[in-house]
Amino acid sequence: MRVGTNPNKRQVREWMPARVTGLMAVHLPNTKGYHADRLRVVELAIRSMVLHAGERLDLWVWDNASCGVGRKLLRRLQEEGLIQSLTASRENLGVGLTKQTLLRAALGEIVAYSDDDVYHCPGWLGPQLELLAHFPDVGAVTGAPLRAMFDWGTRSA
Repeated sequence: MRVGTNPNKRQVREWMPARVTGLMAVHLPNTKGYHADRLRVVELAIRSMVLHAGERLDLWVWDNASCGVGRKLLRRLQEEGLIQSLTASRENLGVGLTKQTLLRAALGEIVAYSDDDVYHCPGWLGPQLELLAHFPDVGAVTGAPLRAMFDWGTRSA
């Protein structure tokens, strides 16, 4: 049994979640062959998502059973302040289950999901937030063109 009161109990916390929570599932299985450049790709995806957002963004990363150097990279990026929350799983849960789990945990009013191989151009978030502001009842907005969807949306009679 402990004696006394936990000193953290009355501690005032200044941190508040950002309006936007960025979510990313990462899988770095190894650094050979097909995956030889994955460390650099993932690092660039994370840096560009956070640094090019144009406003504060809390990035939550789910590490889907990455190799040792992959885990080390993600921890370093968290120590640098780019990753707010880092969860590591022993098994690769796949993108679908990982995305579901991250969506349930996100604290922001708005969620921005990205794959771990996407480069985000400077100011990428602003136009999407502006679109959401003009259409508040829309369920999702994407900054990526969906070529297959253009057919039904632009077909003339």
